[in-house]
Amino acid sequence: VDTVRALAQALPRGGELFLVLGSDQLAGLPGWREIDWLLAAAQPIVVPRGGLPGEELARLSGRLAPASLAALRRGLLAAEPLLVASTDVREG
Repeated sequence: VDTVRALAQALPRGGELFLVLGSDQLAGLPGWREIDWLLAAAQPIVVPRGGLPGEELARLSGRLAPASLAALRRGLLAAEPLLVASTDVREG
């Protein structure tokens, strides 16, 4: 949240921020600090990581603001699941 807030302040007028996350992170989003603000400030891009992301989003109904759920649905990529973890990418 702090990083996105700082980036948002540094953006030129009309600039956009995007938050890329794996669908395996969806279940934990209600525990993220200021999640509704974050999803309003940076359009989420949800990369499939196994399971059915649409079902994960349905389970978040009532746990996130409707606008947050709408942003997540807009950003859900129709792609094959990505099988590499971000840790692997950083270590590679």
